[in-house]
Amino acid sequence: MADSFDNEELCLDISILDGIRSLQNEGEPDVLTELINLYIKDSSAHMQRVSLAFSQKDEPLLRRSLHSLKGISGNLGATRFSRYCSELNEQLDQHITFEDLYAWLPKLQEEHEWVCELLRAERVD
Repeated sequence: MADSFDNEELCLDISILDGIRSLQNEGEPDVLTELINLYIKDSSAHMQRVSLAFSQKDEPLLRRSLHSLKGISGNLGATRFSRYCSELNEQLDQHITFEDLYAWLPKLQEEHEWVCELLRAERVD
């Protein structure tokens, strides 16, 4: 698993954020800021579900939450976090026990916090 957490891989794909910025219409609320705010709210709720799933050893809840996080993160350029979610889901497919997967939880939490911090810096207030 150590190889899965590559610090040199970019946390955010700025080209995706730039693509979202290009959709901006003059005089309207900042579309990227609105998406970032929505992402932070939704992804935080999904991360709470991930924590709950680990504590209750609820594989279906963990899978649903990871799937949602993977999609919304990738759409907003958080490609490394999206990949982590995908890799953890692949580990579940291999029927690895929750005990063996616990090391993922702090890594996911740390990466999510980092993504949210970077995205907050991209907002237009």
